Amino acid sequence: MSKEIALVGPGKWGGNYVKTGHFKDEDVWRRNYQECRKWPAGVVVVTPTSTHFEVSKYLIEQGVKHLLVEKPLTATSTEAEELQSITQKHGAHIMVGHLMLYDPAVQEMFRLAGSPTTLKFSGLQSPVRTDASVLEDWGAHPLYLALHLFGNPIDTLATRESADNIRLTAKFPNKRTLTANIGWTSPERKRAIEISGPKGTLILDWSSGPKTLKFNGQPIDFPTSPSPLEAEIEAFKNFIETGQTITPLEQGIEVVKLIDKAEKSLHLGESAS
Repeated sequence: MSKEIALVGPGKWGGNYVKTGHFKDEDVWRRNYQECRKWPAGVVVVTPTSTHFEVSKYLIEQGVKHLLVEKPLTATSTEAEELQSITQKHGAHIMVGHLMLYDPAVQEMFRLAGSPTTLKFSGLQSPVRTDASVLEDWGAHPLYLALHLFGNPIDTLATRESADNIRLTAKFPNKRTLTANIGWTSPERKRAIEISGPKGTLILDWSSGPKTLKFNGQPIDFPTSPSPLEAEIEAFKNFIETGQTITPLEQGIEVVKLIDKAEKSLHLGESAS
């Protein structure tokens, strides 16, 4: 089977996909994607979140069998579940762009952590987006990391720390927990993942430069290549051939459901205050 893939929606983030060199010029589509008459085996969807459902539905109905859809999968859980029904009807398959799960550094953290009990995530200070909420933009990352480590949560809650900064928490079986501080307008830029368990604490930090990884306070070496995006694209090509992925449609649906739940808890909290 050909490993040629196409891309729909090369905006700012989609441009990073294009720079990897995995896409021919004629296979990169913008708003004119409906003019394409013949799609390859796999298509990457990197359009605004609000259009993920519409674009994915169209591509599947045009006969595309394998999609890589950027996170979050859709804007609402209703759309996510309907998209699942569409894939089943047409025999299509979707892999979700949960990028950090393809980061070699994150994979090394998971390997060393063994059976962790807590996950902390920081994603603070980034460009304000108009096509997604803070939870849609940043919340997906800690949620899919936690789902991968702990399974589905018992409870999820979001509280607003300030205008565009949110504290997201989730409880999992066996007293496992997620705490995430995410937002656009924090005075301090912060990018970090912290995992703790019986073996100790691992901290991956890339707040102000290249990634560093510490295990119980001591710097340790970790893989730095391929880049997470390169690894994700290669994983998509493998998905086209084998149907195997660590970021399946079901994971994407669960993340969207949890974002919906967190959004509701956020609004309820504001209404009560």
